Amino acid sequence: MKSIKIIITLFSSVFYLHVAGQFTTKTEYLYLKLINSQQNRSLIKDNLKNATPVAYGLIDSETDAYSSYFYNDLANSYKIIEQKEYAFFYYLAQRCLFPNDSLSNVQINNFKELAYSINLDQNDLKKYWDRTMSQSIPTNFTDRIILLLELSTELHFKQLTQTIYNIGLILRNKSDKIPIWYQHWEFLTIIGANEKLKDKIIHPGENYSQPIFNVIEGKNINKVYKKAIKHYIKSDAKAYARELIVDYKAQDLSLFEKIDLVLKKVRLALK
Repeated sequence: MKSIKIIITLFSSVFYLHVAGQFTTKTEYLYLKLINSQQNRSLIKDNLKNATPVAYGLIDSETDAYSSYFYNDLANSYKIIEQKEYAFFYYLAQRCLFPNDSLSNVQINNFKELAYSINLDQNDLKKYWDRTMSQSIPTNFTDRIILLLELSTELHFKQLTQTIYNIGLILRNKSDKIPIWYQHWEFLTIIGANEKLKDKIIHPGENYSQPIFNVIEGKNINKVYKKAIKHYIKSDAKAYARELIVDYKAQDLSLFEKIDLVLKKVRLALK
């Protein structure tokens, strides 16, 4: 009898959490929809502080009910306040993570206009639209997150870096199978590499299996060494900074880079 009561209690708790989760997502979505309809830019900007954690939470919990609508209206919020890069990103996120054919049918014009407004051409537009069609995305949710990371990192917008990185942390919490290319992107982000440099190094479609310093070509490797050494000296990671300095010294260095290396050694010695 006692065990039956325990089972009933557990079932009730799970049911309550499921319903409460749906209610919360629905409530957040309806509020987004309301303030978007009012076109109140200051209210929309203020609400984004609350909406962003909700967006991350839906990825973490893989909640499906109302999530597609929430993401779609979050994209609309960013569109209204003319933060076009974020608007396009959240359309991508909705289509990758929470596909909804009904939404897809009505958002295509917004998707196109945003794509052109952030300087994507017709080929780019076709790639982003086709790869996020409901019949094209992976069935596994973790693989959907990876698809979103792949497509969004290829945009190379500085504004999106922190958001992409945060979603990568959610992926790490869900899986220990992190694509090597993303690990490389993450490393470059941590050391402060700009998007122009990332664009020259990271190619998500390629099947990397080597550490980042083994796949960088030409003078870009020296740029990465300099940024990495600077970052790890600043972080007081002396042992790793010394290792990087040894490897950097073995590269083909210009006179300026040799002087820079000496300065980095001095800075490390003074730490």
